[in-house]
Amino acid sequence: MRKIGFYLLIIGLLLSAVACGSEPDVAEPTSIPPTATPLPTPTRVRPQSADQITFITVATDAPDRSGVFADFDDFGNVVGFDAAMMDAISAETGIEYEFVVTRFDGMLDSVRDGQFDASIAAIIIPEEPEPGISYTTPYLQIGQVLVVLADEREITTASALRPDMPLGVVAFTTSEATARNVLNHPDEQIVQFPDVPTALQALVDEQVRAVVLNHYDAGAFTQRYYQQIQIVGGTGREAWLTTDNYGIAVAEDNPVLLELFDTTLNQIKATGAVTTLARDYFVTQATIAAGESRVGTPDDQIVIGVVGAVDTFDTAAIPDILRWELLVNTMGGLLMYDADNNLVPVLVTGYTVSEDGLEYEFTLREGVTFPDGTPLTPQAVKTSMDRIVQANVQGVAPWTWHVNNFLKDSNADSYADFDAVQVTGPNTVKFILQEPTAFFPSLIATPPYFVTAPSCELPVFDPLTNCKSIGPYEVVGYEAGISVDLNANPTWPGTPPAFNSIQVRFYPDVATMRNSLLNDAIDVAWLGVGQPDVDELTGRNGIRAWPAAYSFKSHLVFDQSQPPWDNALVRQAVAYALDRDVLATIFGGERAGLFSPVPNSVPGQIAVEPQRDLTQAVNLLTQVGYNAGNKLAMEMWFVDDGRYSFAEAEYAREIKRQLEETGLIEVSLLSAGWDQFQGNIGGESCNYPTFLVGWPTPGLPPRYLEPMSWMYYFMTDSFLCINYESEAMDAAYEAVVTATDSAERDQAYAAMQRQWAVDYPTLDLTQAARSALSLPTIDNVKTDAMGFLHYELLTKQ
Repeated sequence: MRKIGFYLLIIGLLLSAVACGSEPDVAEPTSIPPTATPLPTPTRVRPQSADQITFITVATDAPDRSGVFADFDDFGNVVGFDAAMMDAISAETGIEYEFVVTRFDGMLDSVRDGQFDASIAAIIIPEEPEPGISYTTPYLQIGQVLVVLADEREITTASALRPDMPLGVVAFTTSEATARNVLNHPDEQIVQFPDVPTALQALVDEQVRAVVLNHYDAGAFTQRYYQQIQIVGGTGREAWLTTDNYGIAVAEDNPVLLELFDTTLNQIKATGAVTTLARDYFVTQATIAAGESRVGTPDDQIVIGVVGAVDTFDTAAIPDILRWELLVNTMGGLLMYDADNNLVPVLVTGYTVSEDGLEYEFTLREGVTFPDGTPLTPQAVKTSMDRIVQANVQGVAPWTWHVNNFLKDSNADSYADFDAVQVTGPNTVKFILQEPTAFFPSLIATPPYFVTAPSCELPVFDPLTNCKSIGPYEVVGYEAGISVDLNANPTWPGTPPAFNSIQVRFYPDVATMRNSLLNDAIDVAWLGVGQPDVDELTGRNGIRAWPAAYSFKSHLVFDQSQPPWDNALVRQAVAYALDRDVLATIFGGERAGLFSPVPNSVPGQIAVEPQRDLTQAVNLLTQVGYNAGNKLAMEMWFVDDGRYSFAEAEYAREIKRQLEETGLIEVSLLSAGWDQFQGNIGGESCNYPTFLVGWPTPGLPPRYLEPMSWMYYFMTDSFLCINYESEAMDAAYEAVVTATDSAERDQAYAAMQRQWAVDYPTLDLTQAARSALSLPTIDNVKTDAMGFLHYELLTKQ
């Protein structure tokens, strides 16, 4: 752990800019010349074993010319990459350290003489170390590479760079030194730029033919703008023109400290922590106007564009539409839904249910392995489920509704018991529930129940390494905020994907994604596409539209604790007064009228709610006692900040217009942003008598693929101010959760929906479906009723 205090040598600080180590693309590297100074007797007793080392002093030169390796924070502490490396070493070894800031000139002599234990100051390891000095294994390696346009055909190697070609460099850095001293490019053709983005902008604007950059910046920018620029020679070290190895200097007669450093650095590098730190410190956080794609998409890859990004693949994380879609395509469940909404056994051959409906025992499919060859076993299933509960209990992940709300919880602490999942045989595993739940197989088909490799331990969830699963695809590459790369998983026991390689690219907004589709930079534009995009782009350049399943519903909620909404006849009258199909037209082709509490795409849905009938609406209102002199005064609230749509105001006005056509209803429209809105429609704060909302919550997927997923939340346990109670609905619900026979459950669901059309816990109005757009070369774009795109079906001509 670093000490807060340090010694600041004023002369060294003033002179440090004169002679210091090298920074990537900031200062040309300066090798440290050997010195002929006689070796003095060390002033310190060197440790004889690592356990004798508990505290060290480390010389450094701050700030360096870039402020990347070393700088000062507002409190005078040394910060930067070198400080982060020392923090990592300290955390790994438990050794405390203190920085001593001194001038670079003479720093190594002081290390050799024993004034300091070590020095870390952006020092490039020389070919021949100075007398009395040893260097650690490199804690950082930086290469210089050549970056060209993505459609460059002539410069395929560095030697193909002709002398008459303008070559961009970052001025006064290793980049420039490499151009002059390694590539031997003519001075008159070397074009200096002040920074990396400016140099790359000149490249895409065709002001230069190539640019020399450090491999961290080059890698980040070519990943982000892969349709526009590329690294000559590929992305590996074989493309490096030069290599700078940065090391920590220690006294030659201090081999114990040297060995401790080497061992610790190798451990840290093995975890990937150094690469992550280097990207954080050395990659320029800027953008360029890269323009359209120069290469289209590869023939052997389908590129899907989405608005948004994922920051974790953890099955215990809060549900998110994009994350769950990626998990459905890269992980495996005991049971899973196919694109036609069939619940199919994937990792199992079947299951049995106990007579009391509390125990589900699954028989695993034999011979199935994770991508690393680890066999799928009942213990692997249990370990995966235990990880979810542990993540919740330890606070690593939020409370997981799908698991804790259904699995056995004998001490009622809101967390599933660890024996709720049991290994019952060499090939069987049992799940024990809190109460009969006939739709539990549908829950099993959701990501929280997907099986991860036994190596997937808390707290890290990395689908590239320790947390692989057995899905149609496996994650083979991930760039935070940029993209995720998938390849067909050879251990997938289902039908092999139609296309081997998929890339999902993340976009900040739909406009950028649209441009990429128009420029053939992506094959499919998916999450984020709206109806205006569909209307404008369909047919343009052969672009095709693919309607997805209906999964979102919009509805009115009545607070049934307040009159007149406690009267079912009044709620029925409002239902008869509204023309749902006309309401849907406000949203173009994105929505359709909804005549059930369940969207049309969901298996088991039946249309039970009425078409508009003004006469019946008037009759019901009259029967209750309303007339022209005593109209029903209705206060209706809607969300006005775009949470559900940017047409909510027009939507609400049309509802008002239709209701007032009865001549017996007078509607007052009020609105608020969601922050205010949500504080008035739930719990004890029931201040809005009627309000217009939607389900599922924007950004979240449906909870599971059963009609119950669109009804359960709005019944007696709802947080919303519905205050609905019905013995008939309770009976219908009980029939659903206890009917393990699918035909019986379908009949029970039909009864629930018919009862809904009598009681109206909510009044369902419209349903929405997302759409995808694709290039004409793409086919089989298909989603299930949860709204997830099934990548395994996609084909490309």
